[in-house]
Amino acid sequence: MALVALGIVIGQWHASQPGVEAQTRKVEAPQAFLSGSERCEIILKDMHKTLQSMDQRLANLEQTSQVLVNKK
Repeated sequence: MALVALGIVIGQWHASQPGVEAQTRKVEAPQAFLSGSERCEIILKDMHKTLQSMDQRLANLEQTSQVLVNKK
């Protein structure tokens, strides 16, 4: 009987103690949770950059081929 009473007293005391409080912090949403337009913007910028470098390479090839044709 004393053990039951002791268990009740310890349980009540433990319940009255303050619980753990979590601190929240603001973090950016991961890439997977971006909206459709936000994801498209990143992809389109990457495609634009790639196409610009391809255009520059083609321009260089055209200039080189013109030099070779004119030498003949």
